[in-house]
Amino acid sequence: MVIYKILNNNAVLSKSEDDNEIIITGKGIAFQKKAGDEIVFNDTCRIFVPESGEISQRYQELIEEIPVEYINISEQIAEDAKRTCNKKIFDTIYLTLTDHIYSVCERYKEGIRLKNDLFFEIRRLYKAEFAVGERAVELLNRTFQMELLPDEAAFIAFHIVNSELNEDSAMTDMMEVTRIIQDVIDTVSQGLCCPMNEESHSYERFIAHLKYLAQRVVSQEGYYGDDDELFFTMCMKNPEAYGCIKKIKKLMAEKYRYDLSNEEQLYLLIHIVRLMKEAKAYNR
Repeated sequence: MVIYKILNNNAVLSKSEDDNEIIITGKGIAFQKKAGDEIVFNDTCRIFVPESGEISQRYQELIEEIPVEYINISEQIAEDAKRTCNKKIFDTIYLTLTDHIYSVCERYKEGIRLKNDLFFEIRRLYKAEFAVGERAVELLNRTFQMELLPDEAAFIAFHIVNSELNEDSAMTDMMEVTRIIQDVIDTVSQGLCCPMNEESHSYERFIAHLKYLAQRVVSQEGYYGDDDELFFTMCMKNPEAYGCIKKIKKLMAEKYRYDLSNEEQLYLLIHIVRLMKEAKAYNR
């Protein structure tokens, strides 16, 4: 594998056998090298295969601006997320996370510590992503001799969730998504006669469903289908769960100016019915 372009002493651009761009980082990998030279790999080398030309270009720009140690540690965190979150994580994570990690370390040097107002919600709703964030904080503290606040784990979790949704949007959008999810959970919890089992697969599937619903609410993109008959049948058979649905529909209309379609109410209803049955069994 040969060097196609030198980005800095610690990063080069190469090409795969099918002529796709590959970014290779590693301490001193390009030292005293030039385009056309063979790449000599070492223990610090990491290979990044961008999903698109746009991501490749943006990542190259980051590499030219940000010291390699921040890029390497961000790649380690991203790989941890890909291994443990059991979800498709898009390559935007390398862009947003690298920029975020560098900013965190720079702010720390200036004595700036940011609190996360949604810390408890993030820890509760995005458990796998938050766990990655906690490990990332430990890694950053150990590597750069810092003492970051636990809140930083929540900020990192946000970036991971964004990349799962292939979103390159502002963090404020994800905060709004989280608030919507929490509002729906609170509404459902008030309608149950006993607490939900937050460790169950049913609860996890419900949270996953709410993430995509909340994304539609934020973007004001409705989802419509032709299952009206099934929806009305389910409502008649499950009046207690339908009571929750009516409250959620009202919440969405009044607080978020969003009109839940019958199709969206149906899928919520199916999840809530399952959660109600499970909660009763769990709390016996």
